[in-house]
Amino acid sequence: MSISKVKVLVTQQLSPALLSQIAAVDPRVELVYAFDAFRHDFLKAGGRPVEETPEILARQQKYEDDLGSAEVAFVFGVPPNLQARGRSLKWVMLASAGFDHARPSGILDGTVNVTNAPGVAAIPISERVMEMMLSLAKQTPLLFQQKQEKAWRRVPAIELYGATVGLISLGHIGTEVAKRAKPFGMRVIATRRTAAAGETAPNVDQIFPLTQLRDLIAESDFVVLCLPLTKESKGLLGEAELRAMKKSAYLINVARAEIVDDDALQQALREGWFAGAGLDVFPKEPLPPESPYWELPNVLVSPHIAGQSPRTDGRMVALFCTNLRRYLYGQPLENVINTQRGY
Repeated sequence: MSISKVKVLVTQQLSPALLSQIAAVDPRVELVYAFDAFRHDFLKAGGRPVEETPEILARQQKYEDDLGSAEVAFVFGVPPNLQARGRSLKWVMLASAGFDHARPSGILDGTVNVTNAPGVAAIPISERVMEMMLSLAKQTPLLFQQKQEKAWRRVPAIELYGATVGLISLGHIGTEVAKRAKPFGMRVIATRRTAAAGETAPNVDQIFPLTQLRDLIAESDFVVLCLPLTKESKGLLGEAELRAMKKSAYLINVARAEIVDDDALQQALREGWFAGAGLDVFPKEPLPPESPYWELPNVLVSPHIAGQSPRTDGRMVALFCTNLRRYLYGQPLENVINTQRGY
């Protein structure tokens, strides 16, 4: 007795072991791996030069056919114009928590179910936050510079012990940061959009509603942005919020650059409204050579790599396999994104 196959197109770069894990979910899975074809497609759509031998053209035609006939797609970078090209798609999983990069493809505007991968990068991102806090507290960049200069100069440092870290959002990333900050003896406070009076959470000393954002900022020695980019969060931190920070405090952004007014942030860092910043995200990426962030001595620049880890792919595939089983057995999908809410 034959079984009805479900074509699953994977354009995310994955190891053979992880691909085998997907294929083993159910005998109905017809797995098509097309990372090379996707990359060619993506570069060409972006105006980049690509090779087009007869073999490559044949591969790209098969990829186009697979896009049109796949029922499920697992993607990171989203194929251009996916809504129109993916004629048979019923479900797309984005191998990321954010989905603003998917909007140009049109896939968020149709009837296709789109899910994301919340929390898969929360551990490496939270570790990057701790690294930034320690580097800023101990003036590691200045020490490295002095090493290059062979200069023996003592520099002042502060302790994380007893310092207050203010987490703007207590989602997956904020929760992991709190879990790591507590053993350092830090006081952890956080905002939660729907916080109720007296609400508590593990490793968190106090939860503020978002209406008390400036109160949290004013109390924090480290202000950490952990929230998704939504209509409500865009520009959440403007001049008034940045001026509310302690003179000795640091801002760490591992979320999205658009959450902070960039002109106000640059002015704040130049004029010393607060001590400095650790930034993993920027309004324009790659960060252009003329950006003042390269030259500002009180800024750590990280090239949007906070979420990178060799273990992240495994977590994403585990989420995908769980949802793929649910899909195949007609159960509701988990992590379906809400385009109105923004996550």
